Amino acid sequence: NMQIAIVVMKFRELRAHPAAIVRCESIAINLTGQSLSSDGFHSRLENLLQRSPVALSRLCFEITETAAISNREGAGRFLQALRDKGCRIAIDDFGAGMQSFSRLRDLPFDIIKIDGSFVSNMLEDRRDFEVVQASVAVARASGAEVVAEFVENEATAQRLRDMDVRWGQGYLYSRPRPLKEVLAAAG
Repeated sequence: NMQIAIVVMKFRELRAHPAAIVRCESIAINLTGQSLSSDGFHSRLENLLQRSPVALSRLCFEITETAAISNREGAGRFLQALRDKGCRIAIDDFGAGMQSFSRLRDLPFDIIKIDGSFVSNMLEDRRDFEVVQASVAVARASGAEVVAEFVENEATAQRLRDMDVRWGQGYLYSRPRPLKEVLAAAG
């Protein structure tokens, strides 16, 4: 399974940079919808987690809202099992799937990552701003943290801070880089 190979590779990269691991507050790994519905993937991932190079509380598994909702029952059980082990769960690209907010009640999550297509235009487009604001409200009502994607300028970052969004990702902060490169620079 490609997803297992990715986790194995990330764990190998982390083990190769032990000094940098201390400085990594959170390591995010994306999961696909196919992985969420595979019992074989679930058991292989659980075996890998027993040998994790970092505390499980520092691992965050990201899933798209569409992938989680398409197999809500099975995904919910699997994600809850990961949370019970101490891992965190993020709903990635929130808002892009156009799914009902009420369907999220069945999914365990700790973080909502607001889809960047709304964030990048929120200062110019009132509808995008309203989607961002609604997403923040859903996260707060669920006790989840909020991460805004595609934060590309200080004006957007300030508006998000005004909404009490404390986490962002985008070109304002850094260009995407391979984990290996980030670890080498940190360690």
